[in-house]
Amino acid sequence: MFWSSRIRTGAGKEKIYQLGGTFFSAMDEDEDAYLLARIVQLFTPGIPQIYYVGLLAGTNDFSCLLAGTGGREVNRHNFTEAEIRERMQAPFLQKLYEVMRFRNRCPAFDGEFSCSGGKDGKIEMRWENGGCSAVLQADFRTKQYRILTEAGEAH
Repeated sequence: MFWSSRIRTGAGKEKIYQLGGTFFSAMDEDEDAYLLARIVQLFTPGIPQIYYVGLLAGTNDFSCLLAGTGGREVNRHNFTEAEIRERMQAPFLQKLYEVMRFRNRCPAFDGEFSCSGGKDGKIEMRWENGGCSAVLQADFRTKQYRILTEAGEAH
């Protein structure tokens, strides 16, 4: 369930223009689907942004929503220190943090990007910079992935 905002068009019809919720909840709290989606985000050109609720795979907080005023509170959970420590230990989040560190350190991401696939639910995203490469091979049907470097499998 998500919070939504609506606007009226010139013809007087109402349309949804904004949905509120956490990314993890949008992925039905499926750890494998969430991890793969975030890894694809990290391999996409640009500077990836993951807010703190995303770093902790936070779920929709309906108690926060009910206490709030604008609706966006559903994805603005205020984590306690104990919740943060617990969430950070989740194995799928540990994998995410490892890929984030790889993304930040690997010089291939300062190079050229290419992407292929899309058939049969598979995609390959490739970064190359000089002799350095980083390749993501992902299968959205199985939610499996491999990350390869010039030296072989990295993650």
